[in-house]
Amino acid sequence: MNRISCSRTRLWCVGIIMLSASLLQAENVLESVRRTDLNDYALGVGLSLGENPFAGADSSGFAYPYLTTLEHPAFTRNWFVIRDGNFGVRYVTDNEWEFGFLARVQTLGLGSTDNEEVIGLVDRGWTLETGPTIGYRRFPVHVGLSAYGGLIGRRDGYSAELQFSLPRQYEWGYVVPSVELKYLSDTYADYYFGVNDNETIPGRPTYQPGAVLNPYVALRVGYRLGEHWMLNGKLGLEFLDSAVTESPIVDKDKVLSASVGVAYNVDVFRPRRYDPARGAPRSVELRIGAFNSTVDSTVQRFSSEGRPGDKVDVESVLGVPDRDTVLQADLVMRFAFYHRLEIGYFGFDRRSRAVLEEDLTVGEEVFPAGTSVETTSDSETLQFVYGYSLMRDGQKELGLSAGVHYSRSEIVLFADETNQRVELETEVPLPTIGAFGSVGLANHWSVQAEARVFALEFDRYEGTMGYFAVRLERDFGEHFTAGVGFNFYTIRLEGLDSSLRGVYDATRRGPLAYLGMQF
Repeated sequence: MNRISCSRTRLWCVGIIMLSASLLQAENVLESVRRTDLNDYALGVGLSLGENPFAGADSSGFAYPYLTTLEHPAFTRNWFVIRDGNFGVRYVTDNEWEFGFLARVQTLGLGSTDNEEVIGLVDRGWTLETGPTIGYRRFPVHVGLSAYGGLIGRRDGYSAELQFSLPRQYEWGYVVPSVELKYLSDTYADYYFGVNDNETIPGRPTYQPGAVLNPYVALRVGYRLGEHWMLNGKLGLEFLDSAVTESPIVDKDKVLSASVGVAYNVDVFRPRRYDPARGAPRSVELRIGAFNSTVDSTVQRFSSEGRPGDKVDVESVLGVPDRDTVLQADLVMRFAFYHRLEIGYFGFDRRSRAVLEEDLTVGEEVFPAGTSVETTSDSETLQFVYGYSLMRDGQKELGLSAGVHYSRSEIVLFADETNQRVELETEVPLPTIGAFGSVGLANHWSVQAEARVFALEFDRYEGTMGYFAVRLERDFGEHFTAGVGFNFYTIRLEGLDSSLRGVYDATRRGPLAYLGMQF
């Protein structure tokens, strides 16, 4: 019997249930959401500075664009909330309870690659974290609790934040001091601050901090520079738990962070109504494009006795090209205005021949060093997705999706001189959940994005999948479009029974250019 485990997506499930329950209790909430005008928001440019807790790592800083309002979210009831780098949706009841679902990008990493203090450590990669939030705003001191779990990558665990804040609003702006407690589960803290067996060197032993609790204090300030301008900033100090500071890869006991930004409220988006000159939106969209991707993939095949073979980097060890340009096709069919069906496809077909520099064990076969190995690597991705638009008008669209992601991968290794051949094949449908959206800009331009994720144990496989795409598109008349974009796709499949025991791990990312038709 098929088994589906939502262990990595339970925060999604909890958040959606919490938010849906609160929305169902409110009258006309969905219509209120659909009346949102993006021109009520402000566009800004910010600068973020922060210390890195890892040994030998320098402080970092980066500039970024952002979307905000000219008021702090503590004083508004907007369903779409942007707060401290988080973004998401919420519902505020008449009794000042707040229920929502947030997302953020976690960028904590080891720092620059030339940092000698962290040589031999596996980099702590970025991820998208999501989860539910709940708060109460009737007291002078606002209370909020949020939890986050990673959607991209293969880290386990979660983090949670309990915040006590004292928002104060003035004619010139606002001041929001806060005290927070940041909890990291044991597996979450071990991922970022632990040292596993493969990372040990003299002076850097194995270490696992376990669950930790970091106090945090912050001050947020917003100052109006005029009717349409807002200057805002934040200063924060996080005190690291002793279990973190005792890690051999951490050399700080507190971390300081700061950000400053300026935002301007200007009508850069299209009006909400549809342009009468262009008529109603089209019901069918077809995009045909070229996806130029960088591919990073590894395979590992176990023997029939369960003995693990070598983890093979397909591109560096077997010489398979790490870049390829392939056809990508997407068809979107809309019905009943707020509903849509989407079908997407792209595939890869790569060939190579390489001389092995050392022995290679794949399943039952051992390819000796010096053997010339011919490799074929084929993969296909097909997606069937249903989407429902929570809002859709001439200015914007935002919706939720669910569907099936079909993935097939086949890697064949063949050595003429030793007459050895190994096939590694995975073929499995994975259910997905996700979101999609678009905003219309002036002069016939629009920005579109979509994301889909899932993690499960299904039939004979255990797998995780993440897909993200962003596009910049321009309309040419009523029926034709052209655009450029960026795709990020990651998948990991592990065969669970003895005949299929193995692991396939691949990431594809790169630019996309396409032409489209609407009718």
